[in-house]
Amino acid sequence: MAVATTKDGVNIAYDDRGVGEPAFVCLPGWCSDRFQYSPLVDRLSGSRRTLVLEWRGHGDSDTPDGDYG
Repeated sequence: MAVATTKDGVNIAYDDRGVGEPAFVCLPGWCSDRFQYSPLVDRLSGSRRTLVLEWRGHGDSDTPDGDYG
């Protein structure tokens, strides 16, 4: 399930699948999107909540007007 949240007017896309704590959080490397984790999320979300985000300006997340600093 892809969802988005807004931080400082920029939508941040992420997937939130499965249930159970503690949750797994997957953070893609720079210039990558959340879909690199698809096979892993398919396996982990069967037993735990698994979250994968996309950084600003990557994948389905908005690109901010200014720099990233």
